[in-house]
Amino acid sequence: MDGITLVERITSEGTLGMRAAAALAGQKSASTLVRWHKRGVRRDGIIFKLEAIRTGSKMLTSRAAVVRFLAALNQSPVPPSGDSIEQPATRRKRSGAASAQLDALLAAA
Repeated sequence: MDGITLVERITSEGTLGMRAAAALAGQKSASTLVRWHKRGVRRDGIIFKLEAIRTGSKMLTSRAAVVRFLAALNQSPVPPSGDSIEQPATRRKRSGAASAQLDALLAAA
């Protein structure tokens, strides 16, 4: 999302200071929300960032942005596509069988 769109979105949703947003999110410090905006929060290999805008020396967000951020953090992780993830022991067994099959083919050639 570009800067103009983000500013329009946050201001149209009603701005909220970081201290008030921290209280809404159940946090004690506004610096936590500033960190969520700047660095984000990593979950399941994905970094989620709080939408916020800077007005002079203040950072502002909106109630809706906080709700979107918390909802994104609390979503169930996306299951891997296709079959389930192969276990290492199964992978080693299949690799050994493939290696033995290749050795047999090379010995016959």
